[in-house]
Amino acid sequence: MRKFGLSLVFAALATLALAPLVEAHHSVATFFFLDKTVQLKGTVQEFRLVNPHMLLKLEVTAADGTKELWTLTGGVTGDLLAAGWTPQAIKFGDLVTVEGAPARNPDAKGMYVRKLTTPEGKVLQQRIRD
Repeated sequence: MRKFGLSLVFAALATLALAPLVEAHHSVATFFFLDKTVQLKGTVQEFRLVNPHMLLKLEVTAADGTKELWTLTGGVTGDLLAAGWTPQAIKFGDLVTVEGAPARNPDAKGMYVRKLTTPEGKVLQQRIRD
């Protein structure tokens, strides 16, 4: 019985410790319009396959000729690697075309990437899990 009691206390403490992580997970739809698609062409400033989501920074030339820095995100590393996204596939300075769901906040200059075309014409895609 004493062993059961210690196990119960340990389980309760583990649940409390992990609760913020569970609460922190969010739906992609919270931040992006999944029913809309935008396309951007820009120069890669940074690309990282990190958890919980990949990071891609693009320098994009706006309609008025000014340069804008867009911060794009995408799927989790394991899903992207399985779909052919590798650290070598996208390099600093590459001119790429991306399509995806725009950020709900237009001032954010952000997107959840669904598809990326490399300078060589290779298409990398991913699905969005809501």
